[in-house]
Amino acid sequence: MTHTLLKHWSFIIDVARNSEKGIDASEERLKHVAGLRSEVYHLFKGFTNGEGRLLLVGCVDQQKQLREYGSIISEYHRYTSPNNAPATIVELESWRTKILDARGQLYKALNKAYQGAK
Repeated sequence: MTHTLLKHWSFIIDVARNSEKGIDASEERLKHVAGLRSEVYHLFKGFTNGEGRLLLVGCVDQQKQLREYGSIISEYHRYTSPNNAPATIVELESWRTKILDARGQLYKALNKAYQGAK
């Protein structure tokens, strides 16, 4: 998920940078962004599966962290909808930081569970 999401982010920020210079995105680039956006949407199934597995093995805190990470990704997904106003570079940089911070918190929680299972 993170890999695809960050690819989407890199294309979106490229479009925003060009837009600020007065350069319109090519149709091909917009199709690529739409494809990545669709891929992110479909990858959410893995989050649901992961949450279920975490709950199954008693990792409630880790499931909550995964849900929080998914929630931030969902907010980003809505924010970058083509139906919304174009995103600014500053806002997109902020989203990238939020996403990576949430991912870091998730991995920290997963590591804690892993260390406890040893």
